[in-house]
Parts: sequence; structure tokens; C-alpha cells
Amino acid sequence: MKAAIRGVSVAMPSLVRDNDWWREHHPQMVADAEKNALAKVWRAPDVNDPIGRHFDEAMGRFFQDPFLGARSRRWLAEGERSIDLEMKAAADVMSVCGLKAGDIDVALVGSFIPDEPHIGNAAYLGEQLGLRLAWNIETACNTPIAGIIQAQGLVASGFAKNVLVVTSCNYSRRLPVTHPMCWSNGDGAAALIVQAHPEGNIAGMAALSTPSTNGSVYYFDELDEGGSPVVRMAARPDAGKRIRGVSEPALQEAVGRVLQQAGWAAADVDVWAMNTPLAWYADFIAASLGIDRARVVNTHPTFANTGPVLAPTNLLYASALGRTHAGAKVVMYGIGSTASAGAVAFVAEDFRGGPVPVALEALQSSI
Repeated sequence: MKAAIRGVSVAMPSLVRDNDWWREHHPQMVADAEKNALAKVWRAPDVNDPIGRHFDEAMGRFFQDPFLGARSRRWLAEGERSIDLEMKAAADVMSVCGLKAGDIDVALVGSFIPDEPHIGNAAYLGEQLGLRLAWNIETACNTPIAGIIQAQGLVASGFAKNVLVVTSCNYSRRLPVTHPMCWSNGDGAAALIVQAHPEGNIAGMAALSTPSTNGSVYYFDELDEGGSPVVRMAARPDAGKRIRGVSEPALQEAVGRVLQQAGWAAADVDVWAMNTPLAWYADFIAASLGIDRARVVNTHPTFANTGPVLAPTNLLYASALGRTHAGAKVVMYGIGSTASAGAVAFVAEDFRGGPVPVALEALQSSI
């Protein structure tokens, strides 16, 4: 039995933080950042390094923006948890695909970082949704692509007919609001359905490790302002250089492999639903692959960097725009730090998207 990617849904938290919030509540912080934009992670373009040329050219117009192109971001409010968003995204995608909890054979859950950091969210999500089986997976921002690849294997082996892939991100809990890195980060959750189908629609899959990013972004435990333990995130001084250096080679290798498997040229692809952790990443992807920028969906300015939720969010909005029509060729891509990169190519057929968390009209300038 072959596998088909049937649907996608996304859930975003209730708290909205736009750039004006920091200008109002932390004006000195913004003023200081404007004097030294990009200094925390990203540096001025390196003209002597041709590997990152497309990355640097795309980054150029954001170099003086302390918010790095993000206009707003959705954050978990007090009392909200990642699992709450996971449950909504999962329920929505099952609903639009006409499935109930009893139809799901296994859920693959990648929570970044889970509400239960030493266990993961899978068992709790499975319990609350009434699923028969759920287990944790994790490879940072590439988690949804890895989930699709694993789901395809479970279907092909006969282990499962319906696989639910769920991922979430809660970056807002990893940084205080007075840290400039938080300006680029958001929270959210996404879910996809991979289903057994006689013909299938997955045309290519690829994955590779990204070891040069190991340790560039790291996590540590500390006590928050109220004295409660919290997992924090930090970037090493050379994080930007490491991520920049791997971005183009990983993208070209993963996408090149799935296009070869599918027998497609890059120009054949109707939708590029890619990981866009930076506002300039869509421009970088288009330049690096030599493709039409208009086909690369970019919701980053509205939601900022939501890690593993990025590619599914871009896929959802492509669907809402009518781009995932029957026969549309789609490529998804993800890359993570201290993780992996991966791509999946599929042909949309009876593909369904859940409700969009923000109206299309509010995103037109982003996509």
C-alpha cells in the first residue's frame, strides 16, 4: 500500500505581540537594538564567502531592521500550553479529512519543546484525543518532514492506514521579552494526515543530517522571575555563520534529491511550502534554487519563526489560496539546528486544509 498526504491544519495561540508593543513597553531596548541591528546572531554579509552569497543578498534589506522582518508573532498566553494547540490542530485536520480518533492508527508527535520535557507530549496528547497509539519524534524544525517520511514507512509496511503527524513550537517560553532574539520567534502547532492509498501521492523523499549546526543554538535550565524552573534558549556567537553556511548546501541537496525521484524540474513545482525561519528565507530559497519567488509561500512576517510549524503553516496558506488544487505539484522542506534537513514532494489530490488562524487579507503582503 502506498501513502498519500491528505490534509494539514494549524493552530496558533491567543496572544499577539506586534512590533509596536516593544516600542511602547521597551522603547530603550528597541533604540539600543536599532543601533546594532543583527548583532546578536546575524552579522554583516561576508563578501569573501561565495557559499552564502544568495543568503547574504536576501538578508541585505533586513540588515537595519532590529525585528528582522517580523511584523507580529503569536505567543502562548498565561495558562496556555503547547498541547492545547496540538489538540486543536489535530482535531481540525481529522475533521477536514473526515476521520475520528478511532480511525488513527498512530500519532507521531514532535513538540519543540514539550510541556513535559523529560517525557514529551505524545502520551498525553494521545490520552486527551482518545488515540490508540502515540509516540514522540523530534528533529527540531525538520520534524514535520521527518514525520511524513516515517508515516509513509508505517503505511507502506502495513502497520498503519491513517497516521497523524503533530508538531508544535513554544519559543516564547524560552526567552524573556527583554531578549532581542524573542522578536523573531513565535509559537504554534500543526498537524498533517498521511493515509494509505492505492496510488499514493508522495513522489519523493529525502533527509540528511546537519552536523555543522550542532550546538549553535542550545538550551539550559534556569529559574524564571517567579522562581519556577524553565528551559531557556541561547545562540552561540558563531550560530549565524554556521546556519548560513549549511543553508544552501542542505537545501539544494534535499530538494535536488526529491526532484530527481519525482522526475520533476524545479519549474514544474506549483507550491514550495518551505521552512522560513527568517523573513528573507523565501527570497533566499528562490535565488538558491532558481525558481519563481511567487511560488514560495512566506508567512514569516505575520507569525515569525515558529520552528517545525513553519512549513505546515505555509502549506496551509497555499491551500487557502487555492494553490493545492488537484494535480498541483508540491515540495515541502525543513531544516533544523542540531538536527536534520529534509524534503518531500507530492502531488495534491483531494488535499484539504483546515481553518486559517489569520484571515488571508492580513497575509497578502507576506505571500
